[in-house]
Amino acid sequence: MRIVFAGERMEVIEALSRKVCGSSDECLFYAFRLTESGGFAEGLERDIVEKRELILSVEVFVFDYRMFEFCDTFLYKRLGAIGQKSPVVFYNDPFAFSENRVSRWISKNNFRIGAFDYNKIIPFLVDLSSAVDSPELSMNIEIFQSLASIHSMMGSREERIIDDLKRSCSLPPSLAKLLSILCCSRNKCLSVDEISSRMNLSAGENGKRSVYSYISRLKRFSAKSKRFELVRTGKGRYKVFLHENIP
Repeated sequence: MRIVFAGERMEVIEALSRKVCGSSDECLFYAFRLTESGGFAEGLERDIVEKRELILSVEVFVFDYRMFEFCDTFLYKRLGAIGQKSPVVFYNDPFAFSENRVSRWISKNNFRIGAFDYNKIIPFLVDLSSAVDSPELSMNIEIFQSLASIHSMMGSREERIIDDLKRSCSLPPSLAKLLSILCCSRNKCLSVDEISSRMNLSAGENGKRSVYSYISRLKRFSAKSKRFELVRTGKGRYKVFLHENIP
């Protein structure tokens, strides 16, 4: 696998890589600087532009939590713009503890990018979580908590309700992604073409047929759940209503 490690303390991310990467893995390291005017990862930002194919070939990104606000406001947009949809995990996420760390990493990425290669990535995440807890590394891994970003790191109340819905309805990844897309656009109705584009389906009639199939299946889950409703509001336009009190 090709893996990106980025953080403020290079000695920590290099030690992590030695713990979790095998001889066939290729690791790329990037420094991150946190300043009064914001966070910067110049090398990574530059490579997204100048070495697009290299970044597209990365299968997982392992970041310092200090990069969360930087990712949320800037980096995800840059990665998405070039079509990079690989998982991003924060090894020192303050809300990820030993017993829930891997499931949290998976859940956050399911919400952000949808399904990914679970068979390939999950064993790596298990090894990464063990490395984070290892005695020789745990003392050097700083659990950094920025008060400004704690709320967003936990996710909005609406996002947590959506996550709970996906679990309680046992939605397969494709339908979970569709539900997330519709819920995150609750202030507007989405056309079939918009849904197809956001789900990264093939263009044209094949993509539309896939969307209609997913919508039909999601409606069946909706009828059983009673916790959300998928409504056709116009010709080829759809909207989700959550039957939840969002405090």
